[in-house]
Amino acid sequence: MAKPLLKNPLLSICCITYNHEQFIGQAIESFLMQECNFEFEIVLGEDCSTDKTREILLDYAGKFPDKIKLVLPEHNLGPAGNFINTFKNCSGKYIAFCEGDDYWTDKNKLQFQVDFLVHNPDFSTCFHTVYELRNAKLKLSEVEYSKNDGIYSLEDFALRSFIFTLSIVFRNNLKSEFPVWFKECALPDFALHMLNGQFGKFKGFNKPMAVYRRHDGGVFSMKPLEHKVAAIEQTIDILQQHFPESIGSILKMQKQNLYEHLIRFYYFEKENEKAENYLQRAIENNPEFAKKAALEILPVIIKNIYHSNRYRMGDRLASLLKFVKPKRSRNYD
Repeated sequence: MAKPLLKNPLLSICCITYNHEQFIGQAIESFLMQECNFEFEIVLGEDCSTDKTREILLDYAGKFPDKIKLVLPEHNLGPAGNFINTFKNCSGKYIAFCEGDDYWTDKNKLQFQVDFLVHNPDFSTCFHTVYELRNAKLKLSEVEYSKNDGIYSLEDFALRSFIFTLSIVFRNNLKSEFPVWFKECALPDFALHMLNGQFGKFKGFNKPMAVYRRHDGGVFSMKPLEHKVAAIEQTIDILQQHFPESIGSILKMQKQNLYEHLIRFYYFEKENEKAENYLQRAIENNPEFAKKAALEILPVIIKNIYHSNRYRMGDRLASLLKFVKPKRSRNYD
């Protein structure tokens, strides 16, 4: 007779998956290999894949009925909807998250992170560095957690996103109650970290214990840059409406920093139209800050126009640069 599912697991592994038949087995095996002195459940949300992902999950659930819980919607919910639906079925005091195309590499990962949260009640979330896998090449991510001994606040995260979602373990403070606006976010993981940040500090460990896979079927990682930027903009716009003004102003700075980076990037690549587009967005987002950005790239703009026969582009840039008036040097830091 099959064992019943655990009634009171200390931790739930929340895994959403869609068209991951090539990868989901490796993810599940990395969950099953975890060595812990507490009970945990594996909650798998399969979003009506068009490949054999659901068949693979059913097979694993049949082999491990006391450990694996399947959440199988009748129609496709999308990433945010699938996450909410799967999360609602997680009963653990702590939640670990990993999507079906990623996997963990350290059998002590969960024990290590839960031990930290148990002994540090003022922290809501902990996470770690990861390896990145692309084109069969594995490399350590460039993200490191060295600032202030790896301790971060909600304000830090609002200014710059730095968490790999497959690395997190967090306290289940939300108890499956997500705000109505959450489902509308193009980046639900970013919104999740913001919500968790309201309940305590973040802790990052320079200890790689997982692999983030970049592949053609990736929901976000392989999307065009413009698509990623639009998703960030949309999510920040929603968060600004629902967080205190002090946090909203920091989120606005994150958007501004993104625009400034893109302006420099596209001018360096001599893609003037795209650079102009983000220069205009920067000005609309924060005119004063945009003056600084425009002044810093002004020599590059002039050089690009000089070497281009696209006089209309020059006219449009000149129109944008009317925001920058010749004044005494200022310190905008």
